[in-house]
Amino acid sequence: MNRVDAVETPNAPDPELPMLTAVQAAHLRALAAPYAKDGHSFPLRNLAHMCRHAPQDRWPELVAAHFAGLQQASRGGESAEDLLRGTHARLLPVESFSKEMADSMRYARVVADGLVFAYALDGPTSVRILNDADVARAGLPELGEAAYENLMRIPVEHEEVALEGRELLHSVYGDSPFVASKALFLSELARQVTGQPLPEAGALVVVPTRHLLAYHPIVDGSVADVLNDLATYGLGAHEDGPGSLSPRVYWWHQGGLTSLTVIDHDTRTFSLRPPPELLGLMKGLTKLDRAGRLASRAAMQAQDVAELTQTTAGALTGLAQDPAQLHDAFAAAVALGHARCAADPDAAHVDTWDPWAIAVQLGSALFTGAQSQECCLGEDLVWQLPAIAAAPPADARAWLDAFYIGATRLHHAPA
Repeated sequence: MNRVDAVETPNAPDPELPMLTAVQAAHLRALAAPYAKDGHSFPLRNLAHMCRHAPQDRWPELVAAHFAGLQQASRGGESAEDLLRGTHARLLPVESFSKEMADSMRYARVVADGLVFAYALDGPTSVRILNDADVARAGLPELGEAAYENLMRIPVEHEEVALEGRELLHSVYGDSPFVASKALFLSELARQVTGQPLPEAGALVVVPTRHLLAYHPIVDGSVADVLNDLATYGLGAHEDGPGSLSPRVYWWHQGGLTSLTVIDHDTRTFSLRPPPELLGLMKGLTKLDRAGRLASRAAMQAQDVAELTQTTAGALTGLAQDPAQLHDAFAAAVALGHARCAADPDAAHVDTWDPWAIAVQLGSALFTGAQSQECCLGEDLVWQLPAIAAAPPADARAWLDAFYIGATRLHHAPA
């Protein structure tokens, strides 16, 4: 180890508590060790978030208060009436479940990757997760109905946020630790805060902390841009805490949550992988977005085909000089293809197919790379493009467009 490594290692993030350095995390574990009785261990993530924002001389006080709350919350023995009055549906992170908890909470279930559904009693000073004996005492059907009604009465704040000045995001937040659990009933929540339920296609949603959820209704082509931006937003809020719940992006559809995020725990990397059903829905959604894609037939007809042809030609010329501009050239070809289809909806003319043929070439190159090849816009505009290396990850909308255009052209190209 050289001198630089020796200086920097103590400040490296702890692998299990990345909000603290390795040295800070070791200090917190030492403070918490006396409270781990009878071999039981407790998750320290939320406590670590609180300690991160406090001077270390206050950590013993915070640790003592944290475990005092856990001890009080674990007493139980409430009447059935008290349980029905104070129990809420609750989302919990899978990693917070120890074997002891799982054995005593057989009613709980995994509702999506990384998320567990359970019932929690909101007390005056603490929140207690119910065990099987509690559920039996109150009655499962009665408890389920009461937990839903109690959850939906939790007050929240609502804001509309424009991500990168483009896509609309609904942010729902509040002081209650049950706010994010409302994602279980997202369409009803949307009706409460906006007056409108979710569309048939559902919504993209993140639940980064227990105090916050954010969602985007799937109504048009902006969903593809939102997918990437929402993933960044959710991951940042999850890492900031406190009360971290999940870093994933979910698809809420017909009352269920499906994770779109794939996590490689070995490399600690994230990727997005929409299921085929969602991809099928996204194919039919259109909207004018940052790449210049067209929103509707009326908008398409208003486009100046000559101007879009010039834009595409310029992008292809630039690509021949700088392969890094592949994404811009692909977007320009797609926009031109839409505009020409507006004037020629039956795609009866060869000129209508030229930009789509180019889009297939460039879209494939985005993900698989390509050998040197020729691109044509009619007989007069011809470019010899250089060999291009694949440069993933490209954004979700580009992947969707490339896949859809390629499949459509194979089935409908003129003889």
